[in-house]
Amino acid sequence: MISVTEARQILNSMIPAPQVMECSLETATRLVLAEDIFARYDIPAFSQSSMDGYAFQFESLKDRQPILLQGESAAGQPTPLILEPGTAARIFTGAP
Repeated sequence: MISVTEARQILNSMIPAPQVMECSLETATRLVLAEDIFARYDIPAFSQSSMDGYAFQFESLKDRQPILLQGESAAGQPTPLILEPGTAARIFTGAP
């Protein structure tokens, strides 16, 4: 039996060295980026929810009273909600 380090060395010796090349986006299928790229602008240009959930003021939990559902915010549907203490809003993935 060989060690993990030896196995990695054997595998790495069998993998050809990567070749860096430039190509059009149309011919880049099945290729891997050689370096990181960054977008000039954030899209969307607002903070968005990465999963479904609820928004509420954390202070509302202190008195252990029920929290009233005041509304919801869905992706693509800007909803100008101002949450008062004791209220919550349902937030969908992608919503502001």
